[in-house]
Formats: sequence, C-alpha cells, structure tokens
Amino acid sequence: GFMATDDKGIVGDDLLSKTGGGGLLRDGYLAEKPIESYLDSDEQPRVVFATDGSGVVCDRPGGQTTYEPTSNYRTVVAATSHRVVLVVGGADDDGDHFREIPLTRIDHVEAASGFRESTVRFWVGDDVWELSVATTDPETVETYLSTASQRRIRFERLLGEAEDAIV
Repeated sequence: GFMATDDKGIVGDDLLSKTGGGGLLRDGYLAEKPIESYLDSDEQPRVVFATDGSGVVCDRPGGQTTYEPTSNYRTVVAATSHRVVLVVGGADDDGDHFREIPLTRIDHVEAASGFRESTVRFWVGDDVWELSVATTDPETVETYLSTASQRRIRFERLLGEAEDAIV
C-alpha cells in the first residue's frame, strides 16, 4: 500500500470510472455518469471511495438531512486537492445527487472503525457530514482530508497575502 499523500498513486482509482446498478453478485455504483466526469480537467483526485450502500448524513443546527442512494447504487466520494466531491447514486428523481465541499471549509475530520461499519465525519462550519467508508480504510480518508484541508487553507491565506502585497 501507499500513503494517500503519495503524488503518484490514487487510493481507489478503479472507482473513478465505475457506473451501473448492482445485483446479486456485483456492487452498484452511480446511475448516470462516473465520478471522474464531475472533476475539472486539471483536478487531481487523491482518495476515492464508495460507501456500503448507505447515504450521506448532514447534521445541521436546524435538523438532519440524509442523501440516500436508491437500491442497487452507492455513494462515491472523491477527495481532490481542492474539494470533496460526493455523488449519491440515484438519489435525485432524475439521477445522481451531487454535492461538493471545498477543502478550505473543512474544520475537522474524524474516522471511526467499528465492528459493523467504518465511518468518516467532517465538520464544515456548523454542519457535520457523516458517511460510511466501505472500499478503503477510513483512517486513510481522515489523514488525507486533514492534511489537504490545512494545506489548502494555508495556501489560500498566503495567496491572499501575496495579492494584498501587490496591490
């Protein structure tokens, strides 16, 4: 195995191009188009994973929202150098449900490995997002997101200071 910070490798890169519903002997992924089609041409995915078929839960101060894939599909997540791309298979009336979270908005990330399922949670302002991690180790996701979000925040701050200095 390699670390998620290794620039040469992508954790779970086989998931980038997967679509189609699952059946008895095969896993389902996304309904419409593979997750790689949501990425910009210059955007590099680092960690890609699928959930166990459960949805994405977002806890807000005003209540909880769950984005649930329809049967035979899963949620696929790609963490890139800029953002987290979440695509929930078949969750919208007309296909997959897409959400994105910029890395600069992520305050804290926590992985939990349980007997039944492994989860990763991230805090974005007042919101807490939680999802299961079925295809890779949740600690890999946590390590990458923690490091990458801090790096991105630092980078944007330095960029802002440089722009201020030029003006």
